[in-house]
Amino acid sequence: MKFVPSEFSNSAWDIFILSKEIAQNNFQQNIDSENLLLALIKQDVITPKILIKNCVNIRRIEITLNSLLSCLKETAIITAVIFSIIATATFLSVVLTYT
Repeated sequence: MKFVPSEFSNSAWDIFILSKEIAQNNFQQNIDSENLLLALIKQDVITPKILIKNCVNIRRIEITLNSLLSCLKETAIITAVIFSIIATATFLSVVLTYT
């Protein structure tokens, strides 16, 4: 899906860009709900007011989201290392089989 900036308000587009940066900083290829919520908490004016009015502990949500994103980042790194090990093992297997 292609997003066109002119189809968004300035603040919505800024939040989208921030959520994209959050995703990229955590090695995520997609923008997920946790990226959007964290961007809304950090940058939007209305979202914190709504959350406070509903007795939501914003700081706790932010800490939880950052912790989740950190775990996702570590998982992505571990997955990349495992993939590299498997690729190397496959290569070595082929080389040893045919030499």
